[in-house]
Amino acid sequence: MLILQALKNRFIRVLWIGQLTSAVGDELFKITFIWMAVNTIGPNTGYITAAQLAAIVLVTFIGGRQIDRLHPIRVLLSMDLIRAILVLLPVIAFYKLKSYFWIALTSSVLISGLTGVFDPVFLSLLPTVAGSKRALQGATGLMSTTTRSARVFAPILIGLLSGVIPVVHFFTLDVSSFLISAVTIFLVTRSLTFIPHAEKETRASAWKLLAREPEFRRALILKGLTGGLWYLAYILGFAFLVKEEFGNRLGIYGTLMTAYGAGNLISALIFGSIERKHLELQVYLGFLVLAIGFILIGSVHWYPLLMVSSLFCALGGPLNDIPFFDLALHRFSQKEIPAMFRARTFFETACALLATLLAPYLFRVFHAKTIIFWSGILIAVGAGIGIFLTLESKRKRIEASI
Repeated sequence: MLILQALKNRFIRVLWIGQLTSAVGDELFKITFIWMAVNTIGPNTGYITAAQLAAIVLVTFIGGRQIDRLHPIRVLLSMDLIRAILVLLPVIAFYKLKSYFWIALTSSVLISGLTGVFDPVFLSLLPTVAGSKRALQGATGLMSTTTRSARVFAPILIGLLSGVIPVVHFFTLDVSSFLISAVTIFLVTRSLTFIPHAEKETRASAWKLLAREPEFRRALILKGLTGGLWYLAYILGFAFLVKEEFGNRLGIYGTLMTAYGAGNLISALIFGSIERKHLELQVYLGFLVLAIGFILIGSVHWYPLLMVSSLFCALGGPLNDIPFFDLALHRFSQKEIPAMFRARTFFETACALLATLLAPYLFRVFHAKTIIFWSGILIAVGAGIGIFLTLESKRKRIEASI
């Protein structure tokens, strides 16, 4: 199994532990803050998510080339430490002010922008740490389990601790997770040589790179559109679904998120452990599974079936994410990878920003189940287009070679 082989690499293992811890902290922050926002400002929560996404768009569009001039290790350590300070601010405000929601809102927007810096740089380190293409597939699969594991463990922690500690201290746990991430990155990178990937003469425009790789460009566009619908259906839709169907019950929301996280983790462990060959088709297959899941969630009413549908839906996440990462890591050089992942982040976040700007209107007019259902239908259409175009491209290549 590729994931087990990746765990044998000491450097990959240490990085994975740090990112897993950080992912759990992030998920605690996200779930707690979204729930707080839904109960404080209702449908206008969509504007908050839009502000977070706008921060990512601005950072990736404006700051990308400037970030490339910096040493990647310094960037990663700085981002972790700054994010830890930002998460700590609402905790301090909790004890000093009557309301800390608006402080938490400001922190969440700034953290989103900094995460848009951190993720592409971190992924660009994997080829150096892994060493070979086969090991890189294992490392990619392993790292994909961090966010998925967090979607299981964070809601469980919220369920266990919500009646024991003040809600704000879920933010405190996130502070600790950023510090652990910084320590693990420091321990690994001091033992390996990482060459800055942003020498002026080697920087390439993301748009020129995309023009060179039409299959990756197609996958990028469809992934961005799918990502926007995913934000609408999952990030906002699940919270409003629980509020509409079951009332103001954080425990049920946490359980539904746990089911989604469990499906994500199962999928990541399975698909991250096997060799992947038909990468583009696997991306679109993942979209299709995700779509069917959302359609089921928007159709069922019995709570146990809702849980099963949520778990099934989540299988599609790693099934499209992991081969997409493989596609990028195989098609582009290490110096080109940050630009490619920023292009993916920019386009996917821009689509999600549009969806969340529409969210306040949509959630006032339509039930959450309706929005989730039609998000699934649109994702299925995108998956069908992707599969058709990929097969058509292969057919033309075969005909040209005859």
